[in-house]
Amino acid sequence: MRPRVSVIVPVYNASRVICPTVKTIQGQTLKDIEIVLVDDGSTDDTLSLLRTLANDDARIRVETQRNAGVFAARNAGLSLAGGEYAYVCDQDDFLHPRALEYFVWACKRHGVELLSFWNRECADGHEPAFADVPAFDDIPICRPGSITDAMSAAEYCRCLKAVRLDVWTQFVSMDLAKSDLYVGRYDTSRVFRLIKSAKSWALTRFPEFYCYNREPAGSMVKTCLRASAIEAVHEDLVRMGDVFAEDRSAGDVYGVWETVRRCFISRVVKMQVNAVRRRNGGMPSAERRLAKVSLANEIRDLKKRGYMRSSDMNVLNALRCLALDWRHAGSAARGTGA
Repeated sequence: MRPRVSVIVPVYNASRVICPTVKTIQGQTLKDIEIVLVDDGSTDDTLSLLRTLANDDARIRVETQRNAGVFAARNAGLSLAGGEYAYVCDQDDFLHPRALEYFVWACKRHGVELLSFWNRECADGHEPAFADVPAFDDIPICRPGSITDAMSAAEYCRCLKAVRLDVWTQFVSMDLAKSDLYVGRYDTSRVFRLIKSAKSWALTRFPEFYCYNREPAGSMVKTCLRASAIEAVHEDLVRMGDVFAEDRSAGDVYGVWETVRRCFISRVVKMQVNAVRRRNGGMPSAERRLAKVSLANEIRDLKKRGYMRSSDMNVLNALRCLALDWRHAGSAARGTGA
């Protein structure tokens, strides 16, 4: 029988963190699920641990592949999943016990293929104390319709501006999920591709369903603004431009493209800036210089393509912060003889 939900978890060297995560999935009030654990070529004892978990729970399926990265592992999991809905979870995060139950209910209740939601941060390695979930009908939800006039466009934009870019904040029908797999090394624009493709979608700002760890020691996804990472972000920004290319060529009468362009670019750049600010001291000075030059080239190219404008103050302010961080790190390195 087809499970209601397939939960896909890409895993890499996660022996320290994976068990609590799987426990929160196993403990869901919705029991009709399958759990697809994709080992991305771990070099520790993670794979044997995953197999032990699978022996104890028939709902768990373990697959392994050569190390190809988190997005490839997610795609592998999606290709194997057989549920009615697909949900991707990270290896070191936590789900509210009623999360999947609510996601399925909301999709059925509101007739949507895609449900976006908010999340919150928790301390590294500590399972959070989740708040009680109110009656499902009492959880506020935004369900924009088609863009047919200025009023519907304003509602659409209001929801778009509130969408989180994280893959784990999207609950998707399996058909829609498999129609658009992850691309490249960095693919946050997939969220908007799914929104664009979905027959209908909805958003809830209730933050209690998912709790993520911010780049703990066992995290599979660690973004750092090195030259190769900037390249990947640039590819993602270009893909994002392509998502709404039709709206742009039509003149974007209701301003949907302009809203998405500003929000997406500023958020992506800020994410990268924050990654560098947290790790600047550990980046070699030569690599910092290379990253800075690469970033300047990418931003210049994006401006030429029309994907961003010099009037985007959020982006410019973020870049100023980034430059200050690099100058500070460079001074510190020179002071220590580096």
